[in-house]
Amino acid sequence: MITSDSLFQNPALFGIEKDAFVRLDKTLSAEHAAYLDLRQCQDLMDSGLAVIENQGNALLYVLPIESLSANQHKLRDWLNVLACRGDARYLAVAHPGRLDFYALHLRAKGEDPKPAHQNVLLSELHSFLIGAWVEPTSQDLQEVADQTWLEKLLFDLLFEAAKELHTRENQLTPDQVLSLVGRALFIRFIADRGILKNHNVAAITQSPQTNTWTQLFTSARTLAHTCTWLDKTFNGNLLPVLAQGEEYPSAPEYQDFFEQHPNTHAILGDVLSSAPGGQMLLGWQDIQFQHVPADMLSQVYEQFAHKFQSREAKNTSIYYTPRHIA
Repeated sequence: MITSDSLFQNPALFGIEKDAFVRLDKTLSAEHAAYLDLRQCQDLMDSGLAVIENQGNALLYVLPIESLSANQHKLRDWLNVLACRGDARYLAVAHPGRLDFYALHLRAKGEDPKPAHQNVLLSELHSFLIGAWVEPTSQDLQEVADQTWLEKLLFDLLFEAAKELHTRENQLTPDQVLSLVGRALFIRFIADRGILKNHNVAAITQSPQTNTWTQLFTSARTLAHTCTWLDKTFNGNLLPVLAQGEEYPSAPEYQDFFEQHPNTHAILGDVLSSAPGGQMLLGWQDIQFQHVPADMLSQVYEQFAHKFQSREAKNTSIYYTPRHIA
């Protein structure tokens, strides 16, 4: 008898090699190395999440239907977490003898997830994975999974922030725009990853009034101290804003610069806490960077640099090498 956990107990019955079916809720081992960010989501691990891989890359996430009986309200949150990884295209919910597939993309708060494909027989899973499955014509396709949607969203958000910064502060050079947007993206990345913590903020800004990392860009002064901290803590030559000699620019030099460009901190602040123009609709606030692969950020930033300043990007050899090639 085929039950909802038949796939989890014996994936080979459905054309899935044993090594290609990874149970993420099992004792930590080398096969979980690429999913350490998910292992920190305790409720998702308690749900019995598994992943089907192809050559070490996530192809499909799978949950047993029983995990949703008491956590139906969690489905949207889990879909958003998995979507931010930008790898697999679907999460499949396993029912007895069949699967429902949900496309992975960000969903707005309160949005009720609808399956993209329903009632796919377990016996047809292998055909689905290799692209040979034909959906019944009587079923309407509700959502289309796009594996590149996250790259597109990140690129659009970066480009909109750069364009707004260049428009409202037109005395900034293209190099400065690229550096400033890149610094904001880097802050967001290390904050979501837990490298930068809220208790560090007051020391960075030298202001007890700032107590969360979303406040690092609230004024010319906090932005100046944040840039000084970035220079000293990381490689300030990587994303230079001001001309640098033997020493990095001081906080007063940065502050004087940002006071001459008063719109800068507000525009960059959107990268930390909201969307372009401050619109809270599937923007920066929805992306959970603790789940976004670092190599995807590199790839998106390369596309962004070539789009925003093509000649300089080519002259300085800004080219991303995919991880599997490296």
